[in-house]
Amino acid sequence: MISVYLYVALLLLMIVLCIKAFFIGRRKAPGKIRIYNTVITLGFSLRYIALLILFMVQSMNYIYFTKYLVCLNLIIVPCTIALCLYIFMRVDGLKFDYFFVLMALGAVLYGIVMTLCKVSIEIRNPFGYIMRFLFEDKIYLAYIAIISVALVITIVGFGKANSKSSGIIITMISIMVILGELLLKLMGVSLAFNTLIGELMILLTLNIGLKTFK
Repeated sequence: MISVYLYVALLLLMIVLCIKAFFIGRRKAPGKIRIYNTVITLGFSLRYIALLILFMVQSMNYIYFTKYLVCLNLIIVPCTIALCLYIFMRVDGLKFDYFFVLMALGAVLYGIVMTLCKVSIEIRNPFGYIMRFLFEDKIYLAYIAIISVALVITIVGFGKANSKSSGIIITMISIMVILGELLLKLMGVSLAFNTLIGELMILLTLNIGLKTFK
């Protein structure tokens, strides 16, 4: 029962972090980053609200409405990592417009995958209903590949001129935790908080990064 309370508390904490990141971005971030950050924090918030719905709702009739929201981490987490790296690596000449293009392509691909993949609802566990998607393992393998590329970029970018080393280290640790959770999930290991710890860390990293803007 304690784990259930911790799960709900974790989701609520992450929603609070999303709201905090949104307002920090609104107050400090440049225009394009502010818009990008708004999309990210909204996406995270919708995912966590959907997970709360899966936990609280008894009727199956409402569950399928959360299908497109539950797996938003597949697109939002890589976008958040990209923003953190942009903030901390400070690469001169890199246009932020490219990030919007990648986000749009990711959103289209996500929509196609979620539309084509059939979903099954498993019986409630202590944390609510669980959604299973057709070809879920292949989806997570692709997700792991994307996060792994981000880790390589982070390692290569460490120590570069103008970069903020402490921020890159925090980002690197967050990515490693995310990868660790994903690999455990892929191996069939039951995770108490459904890969949320890595997301919590990248949200904290985002908040730290946004605070660096003057």
